[in-house]
Amino acid sequence: MLHWKIKGSGKEVLVLLHGFCEDHRVWYSLSDELQGFTLVQIDLPGFGESPVMEADLSIWAKEVDAVFKAEGIEQFHLIGHSMGGYVALAYAEAFPNQLKSLCLFHSTAYADTAEKVEARKKQVDFIQRNGVSPYVQQLIPGLFASDANRTLLEQQLAQAKEQSVVGLCAALEAMWARPDRTAVLLEAIYPVLLISGSEDTILSLEAQSELAAMPKQCSWTVLKHSGHMGMLEEPKLAAQVIKEFLARLA
Repeated sequence: MLHWKIKGSGKEVLVLLHGFCEDHRVWYSLSDELQGFTLVQIDLPGFGESPVMEADLSIWAKEVDAVFKAEGIEQFHLIGHSMGGYVALAYAEAFPNQLKSLCLFHSTAYADTAEKVEARKKQVDFIQRNGVSPYVQQLIPGLFASDANRTLLEQQLAQAKEQSVVGLCAALEAMWARPDRTAVLLEAIYPVLLISGSEDTILSLEAQSELAAMPKQCSWTVLKHSGHMGMLEEPKLAAQVIKEFLARLA
């Protein structure tokens, strides 16, 4: 079973799913700003303290649901960062009635392009030959804005180095194998929030704009001083965006 942490005891439940090379600790700065909520922070398969599982995001979504069953949580707001957003979409596809809202935080519903699939396969080969440390040493700096706080970057790099070869490789395979899930947004029966970064080199604002036009109810915010790690780069503003979005749903 997956590992998770619960913080707070508010009436509204927010579930936080981290991204690639991360674990639940990536949410700590943001969660400090989200007072008054019950926050469920989950380690996805192969990351943090969760075991490696089959490289299939639909299976991961079912494992996430097992956490809710264990805690007796029936409805909640789901927030997914990057890879966590892919899992969130897989969850929304399987269990739409349990969502009160969905937030894609630096994430997308599009499948990988052929070029991206090949790039991920090359990354698997690199990790298997060289290990985690040299891989994340190249990866992590590019996730932040050009003027990112160096201490913040080094802290995230240190956490990324704690992840395992087998966990990273399984996640890469799960990501390149995932299908297009834009239909999840087009058919969403709950409000959707998109949070993007103006300096995100992974997700273009043009593509994010296309996604924002899909749901019937959607809010889209671009963090002006963030790359792909807005929960760390601008936690106060990101939390404000989330709180204002949720307040409009009350």
